[in-house]
Amino acid sequence: MPNMDRPIIGVIGVGKVGETLARLCYQHGYSIGAIYNRSLGKASNLAQSLASIATHDAFDVVKYCDLIIVSMSDDA
Repeated sequence: MPNMDRPIIGVIGVGKVGETLARLCYQHGYSIGAIYNRSLGKASNLAQSLASIATHDAFDVVKYCDLIIVSMSDDA
């Protein structure tokens, strides 16, 4: 259950690491405000399970969240 005293977390990049970090943060009481991934379907699936929103634009994550996890491959 999200804790309103903690920063709202955003996630850019929903690979193995990004998804795992998002789920762990949520399980530890952080609210996941927005999720961006090149594949909107993958972001949407994760967002549904974390009471969050999936966005078409990475800049939306920055607008809606206090703390951003950027999890992309080095060559991206």
